[in-house]
Amino acid sequence: MLVALAPTAGSAVDPVALLHFLIPRMPHYMVPRYVRVMASLPKTPTNKVRKVEIRQQGVTADCWDRVAAGIEVRRAKL
Repeated sequence: MLVALAPTAGSAVDPVALLHFLIPRMPHYMVPRYVRVMASLPKTPTNKVRKVEIRQQGVTADCWDRVAAGIEVRRAKL
């Protein structure tokens, strides 16, 4: 799963910190593997995000990979 986001002006996104925030709050299968930080998200003339365009680009060279960074997410045992 890929998550694409654009930080607000003057701020930065740390993919590791983002994942450590998401892991306790999401089911293991929803935690994204790829994080893509973009300067701005592609928008339509009515200012909606063009999700199809992001999906078509897929995983690009500027995507951060959770597995390559050594962060593994597993299902918690009950």
